[in-house]
Amino acid sequence: MRVLIDSNVLVSAIVFDANELKVIFDCMRKGHALVISEHIEEEVLRTMLSKFPEHAKMLHEFLDLGSFETVSKVKYLADIGKHDFVRDKHDRHLLACAINAKCTIIVTGDKDMLVLKSYQGVEIINAKEAIKSL
Repeated sequence: MRVLIDSNVLVSAIVFDANELKVIFDCMRKGHALVISEHIEEEVLRTMLSKFPEHAKMLHEFLDLGSFETVSKVKYLADIGKHDFVRDKHDRHLLACAINAKCTIIVTGDKDMLVLKSYQGVEIINAKEAIKSL
């Protein structure tokens, strides 16, 4: 499986020992590909620097250890506009990236995304649901 990890899940996995970290470990143990977009990497770094500066330097090491695949903006940027039905325009890149990267699941805590439940074969679930289905 290819699993897109949203920024809020990634921050929680790094900063807190909770379900989000378990999702990432479960994916690694089971051989699922962990995927993020360039947008997600940038957002996580900004959030870490402003809210959790003591953890910010761990971000890239965490991504490397987890063998995260970072999808370049070039691959999905042109498709973001196709997802204008997503209420928060800042979340539209998630669908564009997930579809482009052939992900089967998006793990997110974002309510604007979770209400969709699925889109074009991509299941959209929170960390607790991911633990059950991975």
